[in-house]
Amino acid sequence: MKMSPARMTGTMVLAFFLCGLLLAGAAALSGCGSGGSATGGTGASGGAGLAAQALQPIGAPVEKSIEASSGGTVSIATPEGAVARIVFPRGALAADTDLSVTALAGGKGSGAVVGGFSLEQMGSGAGPRLAGPVIVTFALKGAVVANTSIVSYNADGSYSPVPTAVTSKDETSVLVATVSHFSAYGVRMLTPDEASAAKAAATQESAAFNWVVYVKDSKSVSKSGMKSTLSLDLQAVNTSGDIAGSYSATAKGTASNVWSGGLLIETFTVKVASFTFQLNPYFEMVPLTEEKDAGGLAPLDTQVDYQGYGTMTLTTSGKGEAHVSGQTVAVPVKPKTSKAKFTISVFGPELRMTVVDSTGSTYYFDGYVRGEGK
Repeated sequence: MKMSPARMTGTMVLAFFLCGLLLAGAAALSGCGSGGSATGGTGASGGAGLAAQALQPIGAPVEKSIEASSGGTVSIATPEGAVARIVFPRGALAADTDLSVTALAGGKGSGAVVGGFSLEQMGSGAGPRLAGPVIVTFALKGAVVANTSIVSYNADGSYSPVPTAVTSKDETSVLVATVSHFSAYGVRMLTPDEASAAKAAATQESAAFNWVVYVKDSKSVSKSGMKSTLSLDLQAVNTSGDIAGSYSATAKGTASNVWSGGLLIETFTVKVASFTFQLNPYFEMVPLTEEKDAGGLAPLDTQVDYQGYGTMTLTTSGKGEAHVSGQTVAVPVKPKTSKAKFTISVFGPELRMTVVDSTGSTYYFDGYVRGEGK
């Protein structure tokens, strides 16, 4: 599977680690970075009376370099036993950036669930400059109560709820939010008023950008003495403002069949009827392993974060050539309409589209998903 230069050991995975994992050292709590073209991380302010010193950096920071054109993922374990992950889709960073993420302890006032993390561009004392939305996730053990949400902490210790989606699976809860700036992020149980304000903010922010799936790849399979190649150019758009949801797709492609020795060659134009599919959360938890070159923690294996599936209708038309005794003879090829099943699996900023055609041949296409301003 094709990985980005950001070392996809941190692809969009949600993971557990042992409670009480504390590493020596401390780092300064970073301030807010500048936002990008996308929106997120806003809402009604709360946390009245929460002192700024209630959140304290703890343990060694995780450091990672991410290329803007490739995107990447960085993760860190919190003292509560949760795992925070930050996914930068392709183009979300305004430039190639060296990042430093530090776990936070504290924030134990009324409603606090996870202290959280701070993230900064190394040496800047501020968050990285963004050009698109970034995904923040927290994986927690056990179920969470209603109105549990990711929050953005301000420099004075107050906080703003961030529109959050919650998924529970196998005694694990995963909280997901889309953000456009970086300060400190944690998890809290909101008051009814805060939850209502956060819901209203989510409705407003969903209108700011689309999530778009891109697949432009070519793959070949060999079977029974024939090499078949399929090239696919696909774009799918979800206008909900959430990476999960319904995508409307358009696609086109080319195909060819070459028999052993090149005795018969068929080439086709492939038309794909417009179709839709649903991306749903598909979080699987894996243990963390030490990143020896970064001194931090990252998921052990590539796991799926979102998944969708469906059927495409393909119509092929083309021509054939037979090569016999040094001569080339045209061979008629009838247009054909067929069905192909597909599965799209998202891991971090990347995705894999698996297509099974009407003959049973399986093709694996690589692509990516990112948020784009409307």
